[in-house]
Amino acid sequence: MTTPRRIGLLIERSRAFGRLMCEGVITYAQDREWEIRYLEPDDLRGHRLAAFDGFIARVTTDGIAKPLAATKKPVVDVFYNLPDYGFAIVKERHESIGRLAAEHFIDRRFRNFAYCPYGSGKTSVYCRTAYAQRLRREGFACDVFALSSEIAYPSDNREIIGDRIAVPCDAKPLSRWLEHLPKPAAVFCPDDLRAWQVLATCAKCGIRVPDEIAILGLDNDILICGGAHPMLSSIDPNTREIGRVAAETLDRLLVGRPAKDLCVADAFLGKRCQAVSGILPFLNKFGKVDDIIIVQKIVSHTNLCIAVYMYC
Repeated sequence: MTTPRRIGLLIERSRAFGRLMCEGVITYAQDREWEIRYLEPDDLRGHRLAAFDGFIARVTTDGIAKPLAATKKPVVDVFYNLPDYGFAIVKERHESIGRLAAEHFIDRRFRNFAYCPYGSGKTSVYCRTAYAQRLRREGFACDVFALSSEIAYPSDNREIIGDRIAVPCDAKPLSRWLEHLPKPAAVFCPDDLRAWQVLATCAKCGIRVPDEIAILGLDNDILICGGAHPMLSSIDPNTREIGRVAAETLDRLLVGRPAKDLCVADAFLGKRCQAVSGILPFLNKFGKVDDIIIVQKIVSHTNLCIAVYMYC
């Protein structure tokens, strides 16, 4: 009987992104002799890592990277913030994410665009760049919320990244920024939690969503987006596929085959019934939306789906 390989997963499971990534790893592992173990920060101390054959991890800090590198075992990094350690990297296709976000708003006839970054990882920077580049191709500028230092991901002993749905620590400058944006504005956030924070801040400031500000998140976390009011639309970065490709990459490394850094397939939009403020002038022009003929006129003019209008 073949001894199974012990694979350590150092991925937070408090949010949809981490859970779906783990599902992708497990899907690949079903056809292999792998024993999956979920690791916690405490497992990085001492000699607990020596029993593992390889790792898939969100390497967010040197405190995580150094113990993993010291094992001399194959590591696939799905956070890709510390390239100097030489781990194999599997990541989202950021150009696809930024382009999709921009086109989502452009198609809905917005003229004012903004980006609200979140976290210390490169995802926020990459998505901002792709988003702004796509907007520039259409002649639009992008207003970017900025602080001297971005929010860091808090960690504890229960989860690698322990974000909470709560008031952000930068609530005051965020409020001022949102209040001064030209309206109606389209705001893209590279994280669903950040999108929820923007939504909550708008409510506190008396800014109507989506009438004055429309919000789009990233990760398509149904618990966050579906629990918001109004519900949030979000981009799905194809997270299960990230996990599956990470497992496939680790499998190659375990048998001594080379593995190059990879980007997974394109992201896609997870729509929910939140009306978009770019359509309001057309609603005023055509009248109420309880007449299917009127709805069809608006759809043909703005390229929006009927389901969105029926929510208005």
